[in-house]
Amino acid sequence: YTGGNRDIGISRNSTQLTTGIASITSADRLAVTRSAPTNGTGHCEVTTYLKVGDVIRAHDDAGAVGSSALSKFRIIKIP
Repeated sequence: YTGGNRDIGISRNSTQLTTGIASITSADRLAVTRSAPTNGTGHCEVTTYLKVGDVIRAHDDAGAVGSSALSKFRIIKIP
């Protein structure tokens, strides 16, 4: 993405899949940041407890990221 700043983030169990990350219910937001305007990349992270059945999604400022954008995130278990 090269069109300027963009809000990106991670949600947990959100039902607001067409709402931008900055506008979804705050309890559903795990992390949010603004991407760089020059190359559209951004980075955010969070350390939190997850339960079996939690649904984690990458979001941008238009809603849950679909097939037209590239998002990567990694979940690791901390012993």
